[in-house]
Amino acid sequence: MMEQDVYELLTKTELPVYPVKIPEEVVLPAISYMVVAGNKKQNLDTSYFAEVKRFQVDIWAKSYKEVKDISENIFVLLNEIVAQDITMMDLYEDKVDVYRVMIDFYFKQ
Repeated sequence: MMEQDVYELLTKTELPVYPVKIPEEVVLPAISYMVVAGNKKQNLDTSYFAEVKRFQVDIWAKSYKEVKDISENIFVLLNEIVAQDITMMDLYEDKVDVYRVMIDFYFKQ
């Protein structure tokens, strides 16, 4: 369910949201997301599992200002779901002339 929660959160931006990668012919801006790590922890009595997943969200846009504005909006949304250890990195994809912000965070359930 955790992945569905992240997807629903990202759709609040009203931008196209895709798992793992964006299609080649997508109209930008767009968002992609993926689970990059995760584990389940169990109590000694085996009755309770806590799940932790690390997600990566990429925002893709044709302008730096646009990608930064969208990433700040997503940062605010992530704080609503109590995402932890949120890091952001500005990137530029030279071959396709696209700006990207990568957001990395943990989510516990």
